[in-house]
Amino acid sequence: MPRSLLLCLLLCIATAAFAADWPQWRGPERSGVSRETHLLKAWPEGGPRLLWAVDGLGKGYASVAVAQGMVYTTGCVDGTGILSAFDLTGALKWKTPYGPEFTTTYPGTRGAPTVTDGAIYLYSGPGTVVCCDAKDGHIRWSVDTVKLYGAQMVLHGICESPLVVGEQVICCPGGTSASIVALNRHTGALVWKLCEPGEKQGYNSTLLITDHGTRMVVAMLGFYVFGLDPDTGKVYWRYRYTEGKGANWPCFTPVYQDHVLYLASGKANDSAEGFTINKEHTAITRVWEQPVFGVHHGGVVVVNGCVYGTPGCGPGAGRLFCLDLQTGKVAWQTDAQVGYANLIAADGLLFAYFQDGTVRLLTANPKAYQPLSTFKVPNGHGQHWAHMALADGRLYVRHGDSLMVYAVGEKVGK
Repeated sequence: MPRSLLLCLLLCIATAAFAADWPQWRGPERSGVSRETHLLKAWPEGGPRLLWAVDGLGKGYASVAVAQGMVYTTGCVDGTGILSAFDLTGALKWKTPYGPEFTTTYPGTRGAPTVTDGAIYLYSGPGTVVCCDAKDGHIRWSVDTVKLYGAQMVLHGICESPLVVGEQVICCPGGTSASIVALNRHTGALVWKLCEPGEKQGYNSTLLITDHGTRMVVAMLGFYVFGLDPDTGKVYWRYRYTEGKGANWPCFTPVYQDHVLYLASGKANDSAEGFTINKEHTAITRVWEQPVFGVHHGGVVVVNGCVYGTPGCGPGAGRLFCLDLQTGKVAWQTDAQVGYANLIAADGLLFAYFQDGTVRLLTANPKAYQPLSTFKVPNGHGQHWAHMALADGRLYVRHGDSLMVYAVGEKVGK
């Protein structure tokens, strides 16, 4: 076989092997949606098979990132943040202390690591952006956004997962000298910054979208949501979503599909809203509003134009809903409180991790709430707030300092 053909074949095999990676917050596109197929349509009593579990991650609510055959997450041990790396069998490969972590309200780590091109990026609760080598964990660089940009701590600390776009790492310190910054992903040097006087952080992460052929970063801060050029920081549009509602600290990572941007603040009794972006990319227009659908940090997923989620506050709290993304029309909402959850969508299914420690498998059905299977998370302590991850037929569920990995693919472990 010619050498060039062999190399091409090996590259294709390697690409296919890691096609199902979950390399950052809420998956490949930060949407909570996976393209995986051949997943189990029902689980045995007691849940899917537990492949492996580890304890001792440290305190935290950070999700995991799965990339290139490795699993990464963070935890807080005696006030210090620890980045841990495991292989796909659960064997610990390395641990790296990266500095102080958040130890006041709800102590522990927050945002998920972001993995790309052999590097891991994270944003600590106290405000430091850190870049580590994915192979051995050594720290390549770190940037203290409190010292450099005046990042102002909101009550529960920074809960953001850095967004990598091209050669830049984008995050929102909400500081006195920089509300949003883009750093060179190789050195940590400042590439551009946006300063919006009076703005503060949210408890969420930014989103990269492409609308009418134009890429933009969507970022929600304390008062405004912005659409930015990721290369230069140019503001395409800004919208004050808290008008008349006072200051806010949004917990919701925006969702975008088919030219509609779904926003929610997560505030009690607040609404969910759908927006379109004009073709000139100079403004957004609200096209619908749904009261009391202000989803909290559990987020929503969009499947075939339908939004699924659970409000975290107010009279709709814990009532799983389905609504049409284009119109905002509610298709259904559960009568009883099934609980507040974070969700993943894949293969026509919904995976929902509820605050009572229950994980449920549902059909992504726009006509009715259709539960299929359920199990209770056995390990860990504290709130069930960490978002799940799904990669290569494996469901990653974190609870406190414990991580459990379940076989939810038809061929996993056979």
